[in-house]
Amino acid sequence: MSLVCCILWALCAAPAADSLPARLGIPLSLRFDVPEGWSVGELPEDSTYTVLSQDGPLVTVVPLLPGTLSVHPLRAWSGSDTTSFSVPPVPVEPRFADTLYNVAPGVFPVGVDLPEGRPEDYLRRLQFWEVWGGDPGGVTKWIIVGACLVLLAVAATLHLARRRRRAVEPSGTPEPPGGLREDILALLEHPSYGAADWAEFYRRYEELMRMLVARKSGIADRSLTYRQLRDRLRDGVKGADLYDRLSPLVRETEMQRYAGWGSTRDRAARFVRSLAELAGEGGER
Repeated sequence: MSLVCCILWALCAAPAADSLPARLGIPLSLRFDVPEGWSVGELPEDSTYTVLSQDGPLVTVVPLLPGTLSVHPLRAWSGSDTTSFSVPPVPVEPRFADTLYNVAPGVFPVGVDLPEGRPEDYLRRLQFWEVWGGDPGGVTKWIIVGACLVLLAVAATLHLARRRRRAVEPSGTPEPPGGLREDILALLEHPSYGAADWAEFYRRYEELMRMLVARKSGIADRSLTYRQLRDRLRDGVKGADLYDRLSPLVRETEMQRYAGWGSTRDRAARFVRSLAELAGEGGER
């Protein structure tokens, strides 16, 4: 009995719309007269309208076609009773909200037949900067100038730091106060030479060889491997000649320090004199 009463109520009820007739593209609210306490489903959409929002029986739609808007029935239920509620068709004016041109029916949603050149009021809606207002006091200009100054300052700081890093010799064993040639020859009196401690002996030998390279080539970065040192020395004619003469000394040092070849006092003295002779050339003291 209650189901029959609900059906009769739905057939006799009139829709509650916020504005009639409707207009293309303008939201329209429709209220389905669903009895209180009943649950409702979602209103289906089709090509003539789209559902903007729904709050129970109150549905907001947007008409997409001119002529007459006929929305689908709204399904509702209460317990085991199920029915559908409808609203009468709503007339839709054949014109857009932002133009005075009439729109020929039957052209939506394919092929919107608008005249060449849109009305000025329609374009004005897209110019959001006019709604927000102009730039107060040229703030944007000063922001750009400030950003450019910050970038220039960062670039200058990085450049100076790189030059300073190249100019400053990395931390390591400081050069001795005496002449380099004398310090190389002094290896023959070092305790490691008398004790045949070749690992310690050639550690000191390598330090003096690195000092020699730094004085003759200006490459003072002792963190470079010998391969990296070779590549840098080969960039110049004098550097290439220096590395060619150092190659047998470098090979002996690597084999003694890292391969544990072992040596003799005569062999070690020969390499010491070769390095001292190279240090004595060109006025090195």
